Amino acid sequence: SVVVVVNPLKHSLLHFLVLPKEMIDGPSQLALEDAGLLSEMPRVAKALVVSYQTVAEAKEFLGQCRKEGRFAADSLQRWTEAEDELLEGAYGNLPQAVVPFRVGFHVCSTRRHLHLHVLSGDFTYVQS
Repeated sequence: SVVVVVNPLKHSLLHFLVLPKEMIDGPSQLALEDAGLLSEMPRVAKALVVSYQTVAEAKEFLGQCRKEGRFAADSLQRWTEAEDELLEGAYGNLPQAVVPFRVGFHVCSTRRHLHLHVLSGDFTYVQS
């Protein structure tokens, strides 16, 4: 009942959004039957954190995204080889270095679709 996207407006080296498949404008639109969704979204976020918790895992993911063309060529925010260097600079050149993450909802969101942010703790704005 949720999808994960890489945020095109990255505010960290790794920035994911966990969104419900069904359009929910925001917290005020949640109903009692959405309780399962509110437990699933953080569970999916935790799985992302576990999957990309080391520099080596994060670099592998980003390289695979580039290889598969997941980032649009015309996008202003897209991953390049330079971001790999930023990742190493932020967390050291140790493949097993742990990447800290922050997970949370907006208090006042600018987007209508309810979403949960999963961000690496560097808060580096990436623009290519």
